[in-house]
Amino acid sequence: MASDLIVQAAILLISLAALAKASQYVIENAVILARFFRISEATVGFVLISVSTSLPELSVAVISSSAGEGALSVGNVIGSNIADLTLIIGICAFIRPILVKKRDMMEIMKILLITSIIPLILIYTGNLDKFGGLLLLAIFVAYVFYVSRKKIDLEKGDNIRRPQALRAFLLFCGGILAVLLTSSFAVNSAVAISDMTGIAKTFIGATIIALGTSLPELAVDIQAMRRRRYSLALGDAIGSAMTNLTLVLGVTGLFNPQIIYMSIFLTIMLFLLITNLVLMYFMSTNNRITKKEGAMLLALYAIFLLVTSGVQISVSHLLPF
Repeated sequence: MASDLIVQAAILLISLAALAKASQYVIENAVILARFFRISEATVGFVLISVSTSLPELSVAVISSSAGEGALSVGNVIGSNIADLTLIIGICAFIRPILVKKRDMMEIMKILLITSIIPLILIYTGNLDKFGGLLLLAIFVAYVFYVSRKKIDLEKGDNIRRPQALRAFLLFCGGILAVLLTSSFAVNSAVAISDMTGIAKTFIGATIIALGTSLPELAVDIQAMRRRRYSLALGDAIGSAMTNLTLVLGVTGLFNPQIIYMSIFLTIMLFLLITNLVLMYFMSTNNRITKKEGAMLLALYAIFLLVTSGVQISVSHLLPF
């Protein structure tokens, strides 16, 4: 028992170290691709990185929906979004205040507004059917098309040649693959450790799974902040929330329509709405998210964990997962 716990702890530490290293390649090559395609770093974060780092949530959606457990995916998506917008942005802001460029402000606000409306629709309808899935996927396609059309003027010396861009793309794909693999190892070892220590399964589902699938965003965004790529970090965190709510939930609804259990999802969706409003307020003041505001986001995530875990434990006997 003790030896197994040590082995799993070692796997977890090695996976996290490899995850941090892999994320460096993602950031460096994403910046090169942004310059080659003449798109802003925020757009790269919104589309390229956010979609790539949302692959864990997408794989959970496909697997759980195919197994008839699509409700698990819905809970994972909303929980991961709250982790993206509170824990990840909170940690990034705590490392260094996040500066928000004025040209990126309106795009961020629009995305936060959309990610606020979608949970309201789900709460109102109380289910996620095939039509809803198709609608969410249509929103995702329109969103990608819209943000990828915008070009920026390159500064002198920023021109990237095609061979360099191709190399950057291959390294980017390799980095993303490494991020996904190492985060998968980290999640599995964390779950194993939780099993060995007797932590309740309901708590694991509410915290470790949602947090684990957000590890790629966390690793990539911390590296982006260390390199002062503020727009890239913010674009990835907020873009991941948008991707989760449209692409991932769309796939869930399309594969396996779900009735949403309001006792749990009403709580986490309300937290998501509160988080969006708080972020909008923070970014509208002086175009930055300060260390103090980062600490407040971390506190909000802690409150979310406490409240949601209590709700899930109290109704766990009523749910199929």
